[in-house]
Amino acid sequence: MQLFVVRHGESANNALTDVSQRSKDPKLTDNGERQIVHAAQFIAAGRHLTQGERAGGGPYIDHLYCSPMWRCLRTAQPIGQEFGLSPEVWVDIHESGGIFLDHGTDGGVVGYPGMTSGEMLSEFPGYTIPEQVSDQGWWNGGMEPLHLCHGRAMGVVRTLQDWARVDHEAGKSRRIALVSHGGFMHSFLMALGLGLPGNGLSFFHNNTAIDRVDIDAHGHVHVTYVNRVTHLPDELITS
Repeated sequence: MQLFVVRHGESANNALTDVSQRSKDPKLTDNGERQIVHAAQFIAAGRHLTQGERAGGGPYIDHLYCSPMWRCLRTAQPIGQEFGLSPEVWVDIHESGGIFLDHGTDGGVVGYPGMTSGEMLSEFPGYTIPEQVSDQGWWNGGMEPLHLCHGRAMGVVRTLQDWARVDHEAGKSRRIALVSHGGFMHSFLMALGLGLPGNGLSFFHNNTAIDRVDIDAHGHVHVTYVNRVTHLPDELITS
């Protein structure tokens, strides 16, 4: 299995200088909208692959998954359009913390439900929405502690390893793209065995950065690149 993990485009929260003004499920900035077009065109041209892999034929992406947060739903859209793929929402790849706002001393940290299945389909028709995204929204966990994000990431790794094993037994290999978040991508790389929580190691990702990870039939992992942003002009490299 070849796995490509893409961070979302620049969100309104990413561009803030005053974090007290952050919104619970932000939209993309103008820069973010431009970034996701560059990323989609880069992947559509097969530039996330080696030259030999491009020459070998086959789809450059077979499956496309995204976090249920708006910024990832939107980032996945042009990628899906380039390949004629319907993005599938994977709740477990959402950002660390979930949907919440810190209202300070007056209100403290408050969790919010996130988008409902109907809201997602209204804005992003054709997406595949799992049953856990209900009519009450997909999130009800307040503010998720960091150790639970690490646990989610470990579960995602195990799922992908299982898929790689099943694919091998079926005589096939897939190219899968996940559209996710900087915090989750850090936890995901840690869960792959690149570090341990609390050891001071941190993986940084720019907006629309791409990580490539190959997983074989035995669950062994090969990381080819991390935080690749060669698809962006210098003025669009943001964090």
